[in-house]
Amino acid sequence: MFLLSMNVLMATDITGDIDNELMKEQWTFVRFYAPWCAYTQISESKWKQLTESYGDKVRFVDVNCKQLGTKICKEKYDVRGYPAFKLYKNGRYFDLFKATLPRELDVFTEWLNRATSNRRDY
Repeated sequence: MFLLSMNVLMATDITGDIDNELMKEQWTFVRFYAPWCAYTQISESKWKQLTESYGDKVRFVDVNCKQLGTKICKEKYDVRGYPAFKLYKNGRYFDLFKATLPRELDVFTEWLNRATSNRRDY
């Protein structure tokens, strides 16, 4: 059994309960990652800044694909590389954040603002 981290200022690890967590009504921005991945490590500080600065309009969560299983991440959640940033609401996948390196805070913020404001509530 995996424990959920409930730190308000950081992304919550939902690896052990991903399907239930993605069913929540609030926008959920998921970072699918592998701890060994250099790109994950490079973007870590910006991801933490985003989770601390964005506010409560969006939930920020992490899924450790090494722990969950690479095959599950690839086949069930269509993760094709790490880190993969995907937006969900009510269990429905909406969009993939496709920024190039470096992933800057303002790029994340602008994309999230656009992605969540141009959608009707489901």
